[in-house]
Amino acid sequence: MKNHINNKRYQIKEKIALQTDSRYEEALDFKSTFTDKEIDELVENIVKNSDINDYDEPFNKVVIPLGKNDKKIKNLFYHKQYYRHRAYPQGAKPGSQNSLDGNAVDDQSKYQGTSRDIFTPFVSLDMIHDKTFYGRIDTHNRPIYPSEKFLSLVNGTDNVMLLNFVCEALNEMIEKIDKMKETGKISKNSIFYDLRVKTGWKSFVQDHHKTMEAIFTSFTTKYVNDPRNSVKIRNFKDYKNEFMIFLHKFLPKFPITRSNLQLRKTADPRISGIVFEISTLKHDDDESKYRKYILDKHFVQFQKILNAYGFMSDKNAPWRIIADLESFEMKRRMEEKGLNTLQSMFDTCYYRTHLYEVNMLKKYFLSYYDSYIASYPNYFEPCRSGGRTKTRIISRKEREKDSFTDKKLLQFYYFIRAKEIHKDWTQEEFDLAFEETYQVYKHYGFIESLNHINDKTTVIVGLGANYGHRTKKEENYRIFNNHQTYKHRTFTIKI
Repeated sequence: MKNHINNKRYQIKEKIALQTDSRYEEALDFKSTFTDKEIDELVENIVKNSDINDYDEPFNKVVIPLGKNDKKIKNLFYHKQYYRHRAYPQGAKPGSQNSLDGNAVDDQSKYQGTSRDIFTPFVSLDMIHDKTFYGRIDTHNRPIYPSEKFLSLVNGTDNVMLLNFVCEALNEMIEKIDKMKETGKISKNSIFYDLRVKTGWKSFVQDHHKTMEAIFTSFTTKYVNDPRNSVKIRNFKDYKNEFMIFLHKFLPKFPITRSNLQLRKTADPRISGIVFEISTLKHDDDESKYRKYILDKHFVQFQKILNAYGFMSDKNAPWRIIADLESFEMKRRMEEKGLNTLQSMFDTCYYRTHLYEVNMLKKYFLSYYDSYIASYPNYFEPCRSGGRTKTRIISRKEREKDSFTDKKLLQFYYFIRAKEIHKDWTQEEFDLAFEETYQVYKHYGFIESLNHINDKTTVIVGLGANYGHRTKKEENYRIFNNHQTYKHRTFTIKI
């Protein structure tokens, strides 16, 4: 096995040496230093001329990944590929952890220097490319968020909370690390020595409320207060018509449902309640994460500790730690709480987002008008009097009682979800799709009709992977995504 690894290593060296004036062999053997420009050239050649399945020596201290958002696009692309496929030590898949407990990690402390480069694969997670929605969807690919009553406070913190069984595992892991520090098994100059949990669960409901407030501000300041539109809203009926026009333009650009907001790439993974962070470093700085974390002599040891307690680090941010819900350790803890399957845990500890957002959307829709007439109670209307044009002040009328029936509410929800995922429907196609939903409602009830709408408008494809409204083409390890064109068809509804 060792000879096979060495042969692979030198085959790669020979390939690169033929393509560049710099000696890649010297780089791998730590015998020379390079400028950033030379490293850019080396990294490009490594990506172009070696297979991602080839073995590459880990923990290289010379050819450093320099990926950062302010780099030129070409260099950024090659550095990101280099970090993902070569610089970060390749590990195992989530769920492949064995039943070793915390005591199994102690002997890793003796592996220092070159011997550290030969290690048993550890489990990590790529939350950008492999499991974008990890912890944010259940086993049926339906968006979820944790119930606060199942959150617990992490020991030694004032406000860091996680799902209860995840928190228990973390507290025990911290105790284990503290004992290892006391016995000198973790060096004081290691970044993992002073391990502190900086952040944990983040309230998605609060984030969504802030987003909705921003949307209302956008509606009132940029749309309604436009002189061409402000005089159109005299009562609740006018408001409904104008707001639907606003949604028609707004939704394809930005979602307002919790279901789709929590599945945006910019959504914080910590809303899942199973993610915490031990640093606040910038995520785009590959050099810092590589030097501070991956080159730390206790990096592999720390990964083994994480795995032993049912955790794994985020490949793209080694300071972000995620509970491996399919690991032996996390399954054991779930079973102790009577949660015998992953889906039963989601059903017990999480809310299905789409079941709790429909009435919330209605409340926002109604309260927007109440807030609007409270802020802008009057409008000006020109009139003729005595042969002259004058302006009179008229008060806007308060809205009538809630007119939403179950049918209207389902139609309203389906309209929003369809617009958010760029459904290119005609009015007839939307009407037929909703009629199918209404038949589900009449035969199986409101909850099943919501499930039907969610399943018909999901943006998820595969088991917790990536978005579905795109095509994918791979060329030289590069992925080109062609997002579905939105033609702004005119399907709408009347509330």
